[in-house]
Amino acid sequence: MTVAADVSPDRMLWARRELLLRRSTSHLHVFAPQVTRDAQGRPMEFTLLHLAWAAHLNYCWSRNLHAGIFGLGGGAGFTVTLAAWLLGRDREFRVKVVCSSEAQARLRVKAARGIASTRAYQRIFPNSLAGVTWSERMASEERDGQVVDPRLEAHGLASRSLGPGATHLLFDDVPDAASSSVVRRRQEQKRLVQDMWLSRLLPGGKVLWVARPQNPDDASYALRQREDFCWLEQRRVGDGVEQEVYGAG
Repeated sequence: MTVAADVSPDRMLWARRELLLRRSTSHLHVFAPQVTRDAQGRPMEFTLLHLAWAAHLNYCWSRNLHAGIFGLGGGAGFTVTLAAWLLGRDREFRVKVVCSSEAQARLRVKAARGIASTRAYQRIFPNSLAGVTWSERMASEERDGQVVDPRLEAHGLASRSLGPGATHLLFDDVPDAASSSVVRRRQEQKRLVQDMWLSRLLPGGKVLWVARPQNPDDASYALRQREDFCWLEQRRVGDGVEQEVYGAG
């Protein structure tokens, strides 16, 4: 392929930018730096660890497996970016972010709203949020002029009102050090995840579970026994990181 000699650097920069915006609709790791900035205003690329998360997620979901990740931190930023990306990709997606507390989940929905308000997001997913109304807990859309349909929701694990079914359940740091150290709380969390939350998943729905290893009797390790989950585990080894993939697939 040859490039005309009279194509200006600005034109080439514009073409590259347009290409990245188009690829952002189908590649999470490309989407992230287009819509997020650090304190100095620089694009926030996924770290190598989070690139591995994105690759694992794609591997699992493309094979109708649920994705489990034992990571080394940074789950909130990844979950927020994923939630915003899913919200724009398909107006029929119904995404629930589930954390140990509703307050933590609401912070993630608030951050997703910030991403969705950027000019880059609106160029990547034009008109995808037409008619969407935001609150502290959800992004919802009126259907047939009267029915409020939640497209993105924040929930604590023990939420009483679960709302309609979900196409995507994003669990972020549900077991923590405090809950995993108490037998009664570990058992309750396992019951809520297995009997309540996973039952809200619509046919063909997908799960992301991000956590740090806490207790071999907690909800994370219970999910490891399921054949419909595939896991990525990252561990510190000296000055480096060791990664292992196991489970279904």
